[in-house]
Amino acid sequence: MRRTLRAARQALSPRQRRLAARRAALKLLRCPVARDCRRWGLYLASGSELDTLPLLQVLWRRGAETYVPVIRAEKRLHWVRLHPRTPCRAGAHDIRRPRRALPRVPSRALQLLVLPLVGFDDHGTRLGAGGGYYDRVPARAFRRPLRVGFAYHQQGVKHLPRDPWDVSLDRIATDRSMLWATG
Repeated sequence: MRRTLRAARQALSPRQRRLAARRAALKLLRCPVARDCRRWGLYLASGSELDTLPLLQVLWRRGAETYVPVIRAEKRLHWVRLHPRTPCRAGAHDIRRPRRALPRVPSRALQLLVLPLVGFDDHGTRLGAGGGYYDRVPARAFRRPLRVGFAYHQQGVKHLPRDPWDVSLDRIATDRSMLWATG
């Protein structure tokens, strides 16, 4: 399933990807629960993932604090502050990350987490890239932040299997709609 969903994502032209990223950012930013969030955790897109740069640019203009995940040696995510001029480099899995070690915050200190995904369903089940990094975050850390999947509309499927350790989504922002997970 991952292979099929990635292929559909990669089949989009660069122009279609840019347009989709702007549309999904607008959908998320117009969502009432996101409007007042001041501390955001988001990923920096890799490969054909939906780009978060349009979202980041608006958040920076609004004065929001933005944090990105950094994978440490123990294969755990740590959230570090990202500023508009923070120099980045390729890290694990060729994912961009801040060049120098910056102060980090725990997941529970963030108000909204924008999560990458390969696929999703209406129940908030998230199919990730397969590394399990977001699933390793302790469940208690996910109590406070709202978890939003950020994806192309084409990444939605009717049903995904869910394991007990899978982190579920509260919302899904796509280029076509803002979806509320049905549980």
